[in-house]
Amino acid sequence: MADNRSYQGIARERNLSLILKALHAESPATRPDLARTTGINRTTVSSLVEELVDYDLVREVGYDSSGLGRRSLLLELNPSMGFVVAAEQGADFVSVICSDFTPRVLWECQETLSDNLTEAKVLGLVVDLFHQGLAHGGKAGGRACGLSLGVHGLVEPQNGLLRFAPNLGWTNVPLGEVLSQTFDLPLFIDNEANFAVLGEHIYGAARGYSEILYVDATRIGLGAGLMTGGQLLRGANGAAGELGHFIMDQGGELCRCGTRGCWETQVSEAATFRYLSQAIEDGLASMLSGAGETSGSTESGDGLTFSALVTAADQGDEAALAALNRLGSHLAAGIGSFMLALSPEMVILGGRLCEASEYLLPPICQELGRRAARWSLEAPKAVLAQHDSHSCTIGGVAVVYQAILSEPISFLSNLRDVTSERYATN
Repeated sequence: MADNRSYQGIARERNLSLILKALHAESPATRPDLARTTGINRTTVSSLVEELVDYDLVREVGYDSSGLGRRSLLLELNPSMGFVVAAEQGADFVSVICSDFTPRVLWECQETLSDNLTEAKVLGLVVDLFHQGLAHGGKAGGRACGLSLGVHGLVEPQNGLLRFAPNLGWTNVPLGEVLSQTFDLPLFIDNEANFAVLGEHIYGAARGYSEILYVDATRIGLGAGLMTGGQLLRGANGAAGELGHFIMDQGGELCRCGTRGCWETQVSEAATFRYLSQAIEDGLASMLSGAGETSGSTESGDGLTFSALVTAADQGDEAALAALNRLGSHLAAGIGSFMLALSPEMVILGGRLCEASEYLLPPICQELGRRAARWSLEAPKAVLAQHDSHSCTIGGVAVVYQAILSEPISFLSNLRDVTSERYATN
């Protein structure tokens, strides 16, 4: 009997998941629509829908006006089923949002990190920002469904262990263990680019695509996320997306990982500042002369921002244009090579790179087209991330959303009636 009950429970959860995923794919839909889509008989669908309505995962939104005869109630996923607080931790910032599953950002905050902060202080800030996000979600009257943290480094998602983050200088940091001591909500921790590509797949530019390459340059590094067959590609040890550390020039710049010539030394913001400096030294006119890397001071540009460099290029600045053209060339060469290795349907350019899309997308598209033609292939579509700098945090919302859609009852039971009000006083 126990085995039978267990089987029935598994079958029930599977059917609930099928209905939720059907509504995610196409909504609103009627009960007969769901029966046809899922292959579940109408009586069972009606029973399961009532259960999902009781759990606030599905809501009724009026009647179907099409066709003749008795009208059917329309159903959709409830955007107010709950909220997620999602964070991204980079080398020099922590960004946090509180979002529902639309996804609609209810609150956001970004804090800049100084170079001398310890692991403990950074994690303390993350905890504080999580508390703030939960409090804002509580004010909106929602149910706290989970927390997510995307980190710029190699992460073991099953336990939240940050194995190696060269641009942070961190090794074997037990993020999951630390955060679980404070929060008893479902917790998801992964590489930031993995979250970003998932966010674009579920909520953004890559919806409907299953073979995806996502690329995002940061201040000093580069992140990449890969999906194949609609699933994250991790590889045997979780490092499948670390494309920034592929060797592109054996005699090139020293990377923070300890190797020379990594791709991210060619396509980061810091690299672009170096290109700017070189262009000015070569005699190209620039309104940016004397700023940041142009004086050889710091790799961050010493006050010069990527946005300012792009603005200068928009105004015809010769050195800025040369720097972005060089960045675009290195991006295109790397993405073109990975096109042959990974065969994506879509290449997504995310983060700060979106600011320079006018200069970066054309050489990427040209290179993808050239290589595809040579191999008699169809070139992948190259697009900008729909969520721009929020792709990672929106991906953090998406991973919680996926967990609910896949195992709704199991997931909700693990919440243990934890609501945001608990954190509102922290």
